[in-house]
Amino acid sequence: MLAVTVLGTFMGVASQLSLKQARTSLDGTWHATSFRVDGREATLADRPWTNVAITYRGTGFWERIGDGWTNFVSQEPDASVTPWFLEVDGASLTLRERKDGPETVLSYSQPDPDRLVLAGRVGGRSITGDYERRPMQRAAEDLRFTHPQPDPGAPVLDFP
Repeated sequence: MLAVTVLGTFMGVASQLSLKQARTSLDGTWHATSFRVDGREATLADRPWTNVAITYRGTGFWERIGDGWTNFVSQEPDASVTPWFLEVDGASLTLRERKDGPETVLSYSQPDPDRLVLAGRVGGRSITGDYERRPMQRAAEDLRFTHPQPDPGAPVLDFP
């Protein structure tokens, strides 16, 4: 009994640690420092995404079984948020608001771990956003994003 209890506890703790570990430096919350729309510097009201949050978690076993901890959330200048399903492939991000919805593909680069550059077409417009990391400890934050009603076709906004 003791061996089963110790082994079960060890496996549970190890799973939680690997589940909460970021896969790359892409994981985090980001604030736009510069934003261009159709080749010109955007005004605050013209920016589609003032902030973005990327959850790209789960190493080892969790990485192999799927992307349940992979999400993208965009925030508009009016503070409204939009959750997206996220697929990370090389230097591109594929976003979908719904599982069966159209995809938006953005290229990304990280000149350093605290800087993110996103480029692509959003809402029919060409965008290029330069973001800096916003340090945040999720466990210490009182704010939790959730859907008002669960929607099986949309991503869940309750992050680990």
